[in-house]
Amino acid sequence: MNDIEVLKEIFKNSSTAVYSMQKICDKIDEKAFYDLICEQKNNTQKIVDESEQMLIKSNEKPEEIDLITKGSINSGIMIKTFTDCSSSNIADILIQGNSMGINELRKVMNSAVIENPQISRLANELISLQESNIQRLKNYL
Repeated sequence: MNDIEVLKEIFKNSSTAVYSMQKICDKIDEKAFYDLICEQKNNTQKIVDESEQMLIKSNEKPEEIDLITKGSINSGIMIKTFTDCSSSNIADILIQGNSMGINELRKVMNSAVIENPQISRLANELISLQESNIQRLKNYL
């Protein structure tokens, strides 16, 4: 696995997180919790933007989230919040999503030799952000 593949995973991982947070925001009633999710979404969007620019600089096309993934996210949110839209349940859903993101990115990083320190920095920044998101979301469980 090379730098570009790691960068593509960073873009995919962070794009999926932003999309998921956008979709789940409609279910949130509590203002403080809504504000937290918006802050987390905005911080993650910065990583989306940076990884996208790095891919473009490398003459690579950032791959948008495919329809199957979007459908899976939408149906998962709908099913998991159908009977429970509490902040606690939504926090739990987002903790699970952040954990999956961390695990996927760590797998990719562990199987790659990353030569570009900027890509390594960005991957670690995304993992740190997701770990921080989890800690802050735990306050709503």
